[in-house]
Amino acid sequence: MGQYEVFVSSDAESIRLGRKWLDEIDGSLTDCKIILVLCSPESIVRPWINFETGCGWIKKIPIIPICHSGLVLKSLPPPLGFLQGIELADDAVLDKLLKNLAKELGVQKAPLVHPDMLQHLRKAETATHGESSEPGILTYYKEISGRNDSFDDNDYMNMLDSWFMQLTLSERERVISFPDIDKKLSLTSGNTKRLLKNVVSKRSYEVLNEGANTITFKYSRGIGARSRFL
Repeated sequence: MGQYEVFVSSDAESIRLGRKWLDEIDGSLTDCKIILVLCSPESIVRPWINFETGCGWIKKIPIIPICHSGLVLKSLPPPLGFLQGIELADDAVLDKLLKNLAKELGVQKAPLVHPDMLQHLRKAETATHGESSEPGILTYYKEISGRNDSFDDNDYMNMLDSWFMQLTLSERERVISFPDIDKKLSLTSGNTKRLLKNVVSKRSYEVLNEGANTITFKYSRGIGARSRFL
């Protein structure tokens, strides 16, 4: 659009030599009009993504999650999952993004999408996607948990929370099998049974029925609260 500066926090060229990189990021967050968050199965569990996004959230800066590398919007964990985002695989992604940027930046007419732009975007997407056939955060958790035995309870609870919040409202109130979720998330046997109740209680769900290997939850707030927070 010609009159706006783009700051990329992971790009060394966006931070001037001799400057403190944290101060540069903080200054850019203070001045920015909109934040685009590139979300992959790997990036969304990195602390700095959530840190910088949280700063934008507090400052009430519009934040657009852009899912790529197989990640889909419904797989975004909260709070990113609460934001209206787009998927790189969407053929209309450039048109939607440019129109939204124009509106937020006060530009009367959004630039037109040139056919070559989408072609280059598809090439970039293929390069970052690799050959993964199981998109989403659960694939990433499955991969890393299989080769990393240093996770603590907070890591496991974060995995369970992300899995639970991907479910539909009706799915959250169906019978859940502890062994099935241990296997799905590649958790050590017994971790789902040990930790899941604590996880979902923070989402305002309470135990309806519990057996040796299964459990059922129900939402513990009114309909109004459900529509506001979920």
